[in-house]
Amino acid sequence: SFHLLHTPLQVPESYLAQLDQLVKESGGRPIDSSNRRLYAAMVLYMDTMVGKIASALKARDMYKDTLVIFMSDNGGPVYEPGSANNHPL
Repeated sequence: SFHLLHTPLQVPESYLAQLDQLVKESGGRPIDSSNRRLYAAMVLYMDTMVGKIASALKARDMYKDTLVIFMSDNGGPVYEPGSANNHPL
């Protein structure tokens, strides 16, 4: 079980720095909302962790026999501090 993306908005500092670097390298503008920045870094963190799980399953030759399920409740919270964007829902 992985309880992201959800409040409280928390992520290891290194992922905020990594996010800032990715935005800079792609020519994007820095994320000016601290909550949106945290949320985006949480997405990056989740993506990295899911990749590590997939790699571990592959290393143990279990990947092809494993069903990975992603489930969401009802979209992201658009209120503070959630800072999600449910467009175009």
